[in-house]
Amino acid sequence: MLRVKCSGAFRNNKEMNDFENFEIIMPDCPDEWIKANCINRCFSRMAEKVFKKRIDSIHSLYVDSVERDYKPKDGKEIKPSCCGKKIKSLTWDELQDLAMMFSLREIPLYREGDLRRAREIAYKQYCTKIAGQKLAEDFNFMAAIDFVIPDIAVKRAEYKGNADEVFSGRDIGEKV
Repeated sequence: MLRVKCSGAFRNNKEMNDFENFEIIMPDCPDEWIKANCINRCFSRMAEKVFKKRIDSIHSLYVDSVERDYKPKDGKEIKPSCCGKKIKSLTWDELQDLAMMFSLREIPLYREGDLRRAREIAYKQYCTKIAGQKLAEDFNFMAAIDFVIPDIAVKRAEYKGNADEVFSGRDIGEKV
């Protein structure tokens, strides 16, 4: 997991709100995606919980520091929120973690569209890009068997063709 500290400004009811030292805990992802994931997949959903305000738009966001392999002070390992959960029942937060964890850009951004459609896209993306399954043209999401994202998926699988090694435990999550 990454701990990203950021600063910037957001709008709420046409009012500009500055922030600094805002901490985002997110799944590990390629360096070039950290800022984009903070802006598009993390900030709004986390900031609304902290500031108790709806985020209408992000005016600016600056990444001040990034800590890799972050563990909280109590030393417990934390995992992306989607691990151990069934794909068909993922929340918006869990869908965003799944998207960042595996670089599945097709999964809709936080609150872009409806949750049911976002889950269907996530299911298809996970099956084809991570599990390596082929889906039929007439794929029926509701009739499909639901399955759990394994905890072993905590290991980074951001590099194409890496999923088999991750799920078998042969990949320890280091960059190739």
